[in-house]
Amino acid sequence: MYDVYPRVDGPDADTLTAWHGLSTSALGHLTHEGYLAGLQPLHNDTHLCGPALTVEINARDSRVLREALIMARAGDVLVIQDHDSARGLACWGELRALAGCIKRLAGVVVVGHITDVAALRALPLPTFYLGVSALTIHADTIRGTLNGPLSINGVSVRPGDMMLGDDDGLFALEPERAVALLPEVADKEARDARRGDELRRRWRETMG
Repeated sequence: MYDVYPRVDGPDADTLTAWHGLSTSALGHLTHEGYLAGLQPLHNDTHLCGPALTVEINARDSRVLREALIMARAGDVLVIQDHDSARGLACWGELRALAGCIKRLAGVVVVGHITDVAALRALPLPTFYLGVSALTIHADTIRGTLNGPLSINGVSVRPGDMMLGDDDGLFALEPERAVALLPEVADKEARDARRGDELRRRWRETMG
């Protein structure tokens, strides 16, 4: 049977709104904790920010994703951990991505494989993934967990954690850390923007 736990609220709306304009590279200057190495964005110029709705897939059965999509709310980031990813079977494709668009997810993180890549790239759903495969999961048993804690490459991801991703990578932050780090990251971003503007101005001057 599926293990389904109640959803957990993440950071408040004001905190998420403030993070929407910030970059992972600014955050990465201040902390390495929570960085999810190895996952790559499917789209160029991507940005993902929202609370995690976690899914754990076991025993080659991805049907618990249906329960996750039913539970999901607009703005959630669906974080899927496939423990059988070494076999290269895809657990996420076009039809589930379309359902995610209907639910207005803020994004999807697949610690595993995806398929229907051309179709996924045409959809406005920010997606991070581990690999691509034409092979898909076949349901052998009814197993899986919804809204349980995950451990991804040694990084803890809990339901409600804030997921922040862009072209440079992906972070998971506990709601309390998201609030605590926000002023420093916003300040870093503003200082870098001013410095960048100054350097671009000087560069233009050298070009005459």
